[in-house]
Amino acid sequence: MTPSAVERLKKDHRYSQALTLGYLAGLNGEEPDAELGEINPRYDEGWLLGAAAREAGVTPKKFMGYHEEAELPVKRGHVVTIKKGTLVYYRGQTKPAKRTYRVIVNHILPGQNMYLEGSAFRQEVKPMVSPTVRWPGSGGYWSEVDINDIPEAQ
Repeated sequence: MTPSAVERLKKDHRYSQALTLGYLAGLNGEEPDAELGEINPRYDEGWLLGAAAREAGVTPKKFMGYHEEAELPVKRGHVVTIKKGTLVYYRGQTKPAKRTYRVIVNHILPGQNMYLEGSAFRQEVKPMVSPTVRWPGSGGYWSEVDINDIPEAQ
């Protein structure tokens, strides 16, 4: 392990994101990065999970996992289109939109990277969550949609 690899990982915060980085590399069909695997074995675990997901037919989305708001094309105050059939989370349920409509974005939830939860004997991998767009829905309840399902984000 070279000092430059360690510095690069610290600079990019990759050490804490090794599981997610490995998963994305495996999902995209990339070869595993030996340096990252040497520094953190969670990278190799993530790569294996990503390769298995690719084999199962999972296709990568444009925005997966945690993203800073500055990296996202949709911001607070933007008007976005919710197309008919898009899955909308509202009042604890996910249902397809019955029609196409436009909403004003109130805020963005940045998503979440993969992580391990539990002790050594009962660990489970929590999946990554894509960023979501939120707006106030009817009745004072929040509505939200995966940012990958919004045409303005593509």
